[in-house]
Amino acid sequence: MSYHSPAPYGQHYEETHFYEQDRRRMEGGKHAQNGLILGIVGAFFAVMIGWVPFIGLLGVGVGVGCGIPAILQGKKAEVYNVSGRPGVILGWVSIVAAIAWTTIYLIIIVLGAVGSSVNHGGQ
Repeated sequence: MSYHSPAPYGQHYEETHFYEQDRRRMEGGKHAQNGLILGIVGAFFAVMIGWVPFIGLLGVGVGVGCGIPAILQGKKAEVYNVSGRPGVILGWVSIVAAIAWTTIYLIIIVLGAVGSSVNHGGQ
């Protein structure tokens, strides 16, 4: 059973409405896949590598660097009426994890500076 009738005589498939739908779905699928891959890479680096001293800064950078494009690719997929939600969610996870690790690093640095000045009598 066919869901759509064949193109009229003399009309190519590329000129039909169904071709346009397929093309848009494929384009949206590419954006959704790119968003998912970027989100996975960003979340992995931000969550799993972010806690390692010094190397964690690389994880934070990659987390933000892949998180933002993952969100943008997921949103672009939704423009083509394809679900890009996994890429958007993983993009936000990597950004939030990167911000959390950066905050933790800054707190450690500030506490180290305050502790150092207290130990030396403020001199």
